[in-house]
This record gives sequence, structure tokens and C-alpha cells, in this order.
Amino acid sequence: LDLAEAYFERELDSVAVTTVTDPETALERLDETRFDCIVSDYKMPGMNGIEFLNAVRDRHPALPFILYTGRGSEEVAKQAIL
Repeated sequence: LDLAEAYFERELDSVAVTTVTDPETALERLDETRFDCIVSDYKMPGMNGIEFLNAVRDRHPALPFILYTGRGSEEVAKQAIL
């Protein structure tokens, strides 16, 4: 998380980065604040990245969502597309 945050802030001058480590808290923040994009890991406490993606889609269907994983699983990619 810290590495991704530092990269975005260093490489993208016009981007404001907000970090949240808990998916439920992130969903609450989405209801309170407008965001242009979500970048999420697959492995998180409480729910995985696909579950988080689905919860975001229910609330904000057009919000761009980038999901990354260190697992390298084609199955995760298939789930994200569906």
C-alpha cells in the first residue's frame, strides 16, 4: 500500500491519493466522497478484491476499478471480468 501510494504521488502530479486499509471503511468513504478511480488489492481483511469490486459496482457502476494481485491467478481475472 505504501509503495503504491508513493508511486502514484510521485508519478502523477494531478492525482490526490486516499488510502484505506479496510474494505468496509472504503465503501463508507465512497458513499461520502467522490473518487475518480479505485485501485485495490485482491487479498484484504474481511472480503477479497472480487467481493469488494462487486460491492463498489452495486453503489457506483461506472467508477473505474483496478484490481491487482500477487497471486497471478487466471481464475481471479475471470471472476473480475464477470
